[in-house]
Amino acid sequence: MDEVVNLSALRFLNIFPTAVGPACIIKMRPGPPDEEPIAYWSPKQTRTDEEQHRVVIDAQDLNWVWPEEAAADPVVWPALMWGGRRGLELARRIIQADDKIEYEPKTGLYGGKDSYPDFVGLKILKDSALFAKCPVVTNTEVFPVNEDECFGRGRKMSTYKLPLVVLKATWKSTTGRFKAIVVKSGRDDYLLYSKSFSGMHTADENILASVALAYNSMLSVYFFFLTSGRLASYRPSLRNEDIKTLSVVLSPGLSLDQLSELSEAEIDEQVSHLYHLNATEQVLVSNFVDITLPDFKNARNALARQPVTTSRQHNKDTLQAYCEWFLSVLKAGFGEDKSICATIFTTDSDTDLPYCIVAIHLDWSEHKTISYESTFAVFLGLICC
Repeated sequence: MDEVVNLSALRFLNIFPTAVGPACIIKMRPGPPDEEPIAYWSPKQTRTDEEQHRVVIDAQDLNWVWPEEAAADPVVWPALMWGGRRGLELARRIIQADDKIEYEPKTGLYGGKDSYPDFVGLKILKDSALFAKCPVVTNTEVFPVNEDECFGRGRKMSTYKLPLVVLKATWKSTTGRFKAIVVKSGRDDYLLYSKSFSGMHTADENILASVALAYNSMLSVYFFFLTSGRLASYRPSLRNEDIKTLSVVLSPGLSLDQLSELSEAEIDEQVSHLYHLNATEQVLVSNFVDITLPDFKNARNALARQPVTTSRQHNKDTLQAYCEWFLSVLKAGFGEDKSICATIFTTDSDTDLPYCIVAIHLDWSEHKTISYESTFAVFLGLICC
């Protein structure tokens, strides 16, 4: 095998009018296997009028897969579809976490004709809209009473014993996250749930809180898209085997009361600490969730689709952060003692220009680390001459 072209991101274009699932192109030749890497292309949509009639493959769409990876590691294909080697290594590290806890989510009830009279009168969760309104820690009072005794694939009553953590297998584009809630025991001892959800019972409050913490985080979105081929290129939902690949790390001392008080930012901060994410990995995760994924899902208000703004205030908020990260990467590779700096070019007024321009200086000891130059018109005159 010499080459693989992953077409899953393009299957909704007019050039594949009858496609019902993701597809790929595989280039092979006769002969014994060798140790040469496989070229793996993952073209993306260009969001132009012409994309309905042609495919554009850019340099950033290429990754290399070693034969032993292709044969033994299924994660390599979805992970390198979205990013590079750094993301793949992060996904592998999470899967192989030494301090993970064992958890076994189970899919809920299917419709059917088998009789389960013991299920009548119990509370049930089957409404996704109701689930979306539930706080991360809730009780059974908000759920309706089940009046149906006919189901398919019924499980033991112990599956629905409270307390339990309930996971929604579908990723929601409106929130950009997955969602899990912990349902506490109280007046009710059991909570049924439909096949749209997965659940896990344990009497250990700390384990319940840790599972919900991990599943509600930004990191789980990043991880599942990098490891689940189904989620990445077919349907925006997880199977139980996908969910179990996320190694849940126990958050010491985290109670349900504490979990209920955490904001999304605080959840992400705690999860980053539990999984030992460095600053670069945190940026990888946030960039994927905030920029790459909304753009891929064709959100009209995606940040990557907004008009280019070159006013001074915008530069302070975005280009300066970009320069700080870019300079830190250069210094990490060439040494902190290097006189590497940057100049951000701005306009003298609030008028926007068609491009943002940054100059990177590789050896300028007398220059500030990041500075602004407002003589943009002069700079444009120099480069156009």
